[in-house]
Amino acid sequence: MLFLNIQQTATAKIGLNNTGFMTVYGSHVVAGSIASAVTPAKINNAAVTIDETRKIESLIMRKHLLITVLLTITTGILAGIFVSASV
Repeated sequence: MLFLNIQQTATAKIGLNNTGFMTVYGSHVVAGSIASAVTPAKINNAAVTIDETRKIESLIMRKHLLITVLLTITTGILAGIFVSASV
């Protein structure tokens, strides 16, 4: 909701209709959720909860970072395809 007005204005300026806006907005939500998986605070809290070391924290962050980047890129590509196809 924080970026709703910004995204509505941006999509209107590039000529997208409401369907295009919803595709862009939905993609923003999905990418934000994916990126949340690699949030250091969440990983830190989980490691502390199960009484693990910092070594495990860094290992988890390194593995999650690659997956997060790949999923975010995939989401961006799919959003572009869906906007182009007016889905």
